[in-house]
Amino acid sequence: MNRKTLLWMGGIATFITISCLLFLIDRYLVFKRPDVKETTVFYLYPEQNYTALLDSLEAHDIFKHPGRFQRAADRRKLEKYLKPGRYVIDTQMSNQAIIRMFANGWETPQRLAFRGYIKTLDRLAAYLGKHFCADSTAFIKALTDSARQQELGMKPETMISIFIPNTYEMYWTSSPEDIIKRFKREYDRFWNEERLLKAKDLGLTPTQVITLASILVQETNYAPELPAMAAVYLNRLKKGIKLQACPTVIYAHRDVEPGITRVLKRHLQYDSPYNTYRYAGLPPGPITIPTIQAIDAVLNRDKNNYLYFCANSNFDGTHKFTASYQEHLRNAKAYQKALTAKQAASKTGSE
Repeated sequence: MNRKTLLWMGGIATFITISCLLFLIDRYLVFKRPDVKETTVFYLYPEQNYTALLDSLEAHDIFKHPGRFQRAADRRKLEKYLKPGRYVIDTQMSNQAIIRMFANGWETPQRLAFRGYIKTLDRLAAYLGKHFCADSTAFIKALTDSARQQELGMKPETMISIFIPNTYEMYWTSSPEDIIKRFKREYDRFWNEERLLKAKDLGLTPTQVITLASILVQETNYAPELPAMAAVYLNRLKKGIKLQACPTVIYAHRDVEPGITRVLKRHLQYDSPYNTYRYAGLPPGPITIPTIQAIDAVLNRDKNNYLYFCANSNFDGTHKFTASYQEHLRNAKAYQKALTAKQAASKTGSE
């Protein structure tokens, strides 16, 4: 083999070696090397196509070298396999890992800190529509489906009671039906044997306990008073005395006169099953989603003989409790006098 041939073969070998090296470097840079600027929560919506995905990634300024991701995605034909979802793209991820995540729908679950204090199914649907892929229209359709309500052992008035406030991990793309089922599982888990026995001892069903708890959280923000307040209402129920709970009157007026801040005599005459000044017993269902603390306050109510309570005239958020109607009238008169004076002073100060 002559020198010319050796040089020619050596050149070919060198070319192949360099080509392989460049190929490996390119593969590493395009597919393997982490290229994310900072950890980002990224939402890929169902209506987004491949072009929209690339535009959104660029708008979020995810990559140090956006072109490399597009080249990797093009080569892996990501356009054919896009799955909507809530994805966490972190700084340790390679383009290949991100492509696989988008293609397989490997979502990161979100933590939903569900506080409650939602009064109607419409508002609940709006809340869930803000936190999940499905919109409020899809949620209200699922929440008001009569067959589903019956399957869950609920009625339109009590459907909202299956939503127990807590922190949950859920997938953003979960369907409304799956989310409702998840909350029902948590509801069933919450109502363990101990709580069910306590409710039975009170002569109440779980939904009735939640209904009473919903009144409590609308009456006071002062948690230490919840067990005493629960006892007042339970004492009244036992004696057949109307609850006369102002929050139920306000709830009854939610559509005809929203935003009531002071219940007047004319409000007490409004004909609604939620008006506990007109109708004895508990209202048909919860007037809001109560806290776990309020539910447990009902189940662990104080042992007292109180039948009345009234907000304290010093407006510190506490209440005066009594078993005497005459004493209650004096407390109520003092509170109304103080409230009128406070409102008058406020009006004078604003003029």
